[in-house]
Amino acid sequence: MNMTSLKYVLIVATQFALACGGCGDDDPKPRTEQPDSGEPDVTLADDMGPLVVEDMPVIDRDLPGALLLRMTPGRDTYPPGIRLLPEVEIYDAFGELADFDWEMTIEPAAATTLVNDRYELAEEGIVRFTACTTKNGPEGVPVCGWDEVVVDIGPPTIEITSPQPGEMLDATTSPTIEVTGRITDSFGEISAFINGAPLDLDDDGNFTAQVAPRFGVNHIEVAATDGLAPVTSEAIVDVLWATEYAPLSDPAVDYPDALDLRLGQLFMDDRVRPARAPDGTTITQDLADIMELVIRNFDLSTQIPDPVIDQTNFTLRVPSISIGKPLVQIDLIDGGLEIFVQMTDLQAQTLGNFTFDNNVLNLDGNISAGMSALIVISVDKASPTAPIDVTVDSISVAIENVSPNFASPEANAIFTLASSALRTTLEQLLLDTLEGSFVDEIPALLASVFTALDDVLSNQTIDLDTGLGAPITLNIDGDVQTIEAVFRDHLTASLNLTAT
Repeated sequence: MNMTSLKYVLIVATQFALACGGCGDDDPKPRTEQPDSGEPDVTLADDMGPLVVEDMPVIDRDLPGALLLRMTPGRDTYPPGIRLLPEVEIYDAFGELADFDWEMTIEPAAATTLVNDRYELAEEGIVRFTACTTKNGPEGVPVCGWDEVVVDIGPPTIEITSPQPGEMLDATTSPTIEVTGRITDSFGEISAFINGAPLDLDDDGNFTAQVAPRFGVNHIEVAATDGLAPVTSEAIVDVLWATEYAPLSDPAVDYPDALDLRLGQLFMDDRVRPARAPDGTTITQDLADIMELVIRNFDLSTQIPDPVIDQTNFTLRVPSISIGKPLVQIDLIDGGLEIFVQMTDLQAQTLGNFTFDNNVLNLDGNISAGMSALIVISVDKASPTAPIDVTVDSISVAIENVSPNFASPEANAIFTLASSALRTTLEQLLLDTLEGSFVDEIPALLASVFTALDDVLSNQTIDLDTGLGAPITLNIDGDVQTIEAVFRDHLTASLNLTAT
């Protein structure tokens, strides 16, 4: 049935319904009054005529419904000269991908040049591409889509006019370091910073800023961005600042305590165990590693009496003690070092016998133990000519666990008794042996490390020409003048310097 037939049927049906409003009633009934509802009374006029159904809109599939445009390659910002390829997708009125002709417009028109099928960006700015179908859509107008791109040559240009690189400033003429310059950019809004702090610019991009100086080389960095280019501009200048300068003379000038050799916590202990290279070489990075290797090779036999016990009912010898792989941790404290040593696989070889209840028990074998020690060391140098003094202030050695492995099972059983003479004797032997070794060996080890700094830096000559004035020659005599240890921070050794 076509639309004309459908409208005819609807008109006929409507007229019939209106004509037969009372069909089926034998007698007409009088109209009764209805209560007033406040709504207007609606009465159909006799000459109203037939009702007509409005024409339903017909959607033509052959009309464009939507257009999507994107420019490739896709970026946040493009430099001039890039050629962009438009990608267009057009859908019909039913949302299906379709093929319709389209045309492009660009605003501003001079911003691009068409090269083959690509648009070459010619100038900085925001360029709007708009693609529209040549055929009207359901609304009677072309269907369009658009894409905007930002064209920017690059980040801002920074020029620092003062101070000049390598300039020597002093407290009298430059209580602060005044930094001046200019920042320019052809497109975009500039945001500038000096050493991380916001930097104000005038309308022409000029700036003046004050930087708080510190003794020595001052690093000044100016950075700027236009919010468009993906990179930030940087300009750097280094200047020398001091309260005053002493002129060089002949003979040379001596500067006592001119250098501070600062040994930080990582020099003492970086909390990483020593590693072994493929060729078998042990690699150490800190003092704790060195001490760990030394303790691992302690000759403890010099601390053990032989025999340990020589009695009628109890003889005991300990030919050797091996420490295994100790763990050493070092922390800086005020005035020195705090050293923690943990040994989890210490073993002591034993020879002898023990008479218990008229039974002779064989003590040949070994005992294994876990032990730890906390050693507090002070490091000092009384005068420039005095040697570096390393002293053990306190030492605490504790047994964490101990297990016997004697030839006699009965001796093992007796050893497990906390109050047995056998256990007490061996535990005390371990404590005394390690304590004596730590007291004898560790101060000498540390003293040799710190004294080696004198040898390494002794009579070192440095030719210095940084452009910060006349070239000079520095000579480090290597003699440590003073030593200062700061809690969990650093150990500082001051050195003399001669300049010529």
